Amino acid sequence: MKWMFAFLLVIFTNCLSAQQPAPLTVGDQLPDCRIKQVFNYPRSALNLKQLKGKSIILDFWNTYCGSCISSFAKLDSLQKRYDGRLVIIAVSSQPATVIQQFLNTHPELKSSSIVFAADDQLLNAYFPYKMIPHLVWLDDNRMVKAITDSKSVTTERLDALLAHRPFSTILKKDVLDFKSGEPLLIHNNGSHENYFSYRSIITPFIAGIPSEEALKNDTTSKTTHVYVYNATIAGLCAFALAPFTWIKEQNIIWEVKDSSRFINPGKALHSETDWDQNNRYCYELIAPLMSRDAVKLQMQIDLLRFFNVFARIEKRDTEEGKDIPYLIIHQN
Repeated sequence: MKWMFAFLLVIFTNCLSAQQPAPLTVGDQLPDCRIKQVFNYPRSALNLKQLKGKSIILDFWNTYCGSCISSFAKLDSLQKRYDGRLVIIAVSSQPATVIQQFLNTHPELKSSSIVFAADDQLLNAYFPYKMIPHLVWLDDNRMVKAITDSKSVTTERLDALLAHRPFSTILKKDVLDFKSGEPLLIHNNGSHENYFSYRSIITPFIAGIPSEEALKNDTTSKTTHVYVYNATIAGLCAFALAPFTWIKEQNIIWEVKDSSRFINPGKALHSETDWDQNNRYCYELIAPLMSRDAVKLQMQIDLLRFFNVFARIEKRDTEEGKDIPYLIIHQN
């Protein structure tokens, strides 16, 4: 019985795969498709083979897309310019009733030369997109010549399309798995994790990595890299105010209401106790080349935003000597 279920599952999966056409791109040929519901056309349905000998622009849109709607006047004038040689089909996945109502309230489009298609699923499967308008350029053999936005539509490019001459465009390739509202680059959302121009991050204590700190300027990549691993808030503040990094613990003055988050009571600051794991942090800054003063300012801003602390260095005369540096950490 189990083998029968597995066999049926394989058959069912293969059937589903066969029903889902593979996405096409530039250089592919679009098979003949039947568009089941169209407006502004002599028939209520349209087979693309009926347009043999004509180039086609598939303009994917929806009624909520303002830029799509505003581009129709331009597309209508272009279709009239190339009458008999070019057909523009505005393709929407919305129901026919929605498209019909939209055209009724936009008489200038109802009387235009653009063909409007509704209830589309098939063409969308061939040319998946994330952003609209999304235009697919087909020559008179339904070969995909370009995939662009509406701004790329010019008479020069259309002349080349109709004359079977090569023309250059930027391929519109949407990131289909992009999740709006999710953090950029995390889990490669939008692009790979290193695709950034500037980044500063603060993390909790990371077990298993060394306590290190450095500021590196790479003139080849023209970037500044700052990192401080598993440091206390005092350590972060001290590094931000370098060269006074190695200030004695007794020379730190805390102007804070509750010191338990900042001071490890009765223990050495570098021991990995529970307090350390809860109150040590990693900081990293990667940016275009920055001066030491600019790094100092940026770190202070980041520490103020996250910890609500501001640090400064004061030199005081003490029994140890004159001009002894003290790290003053103030919390609002």
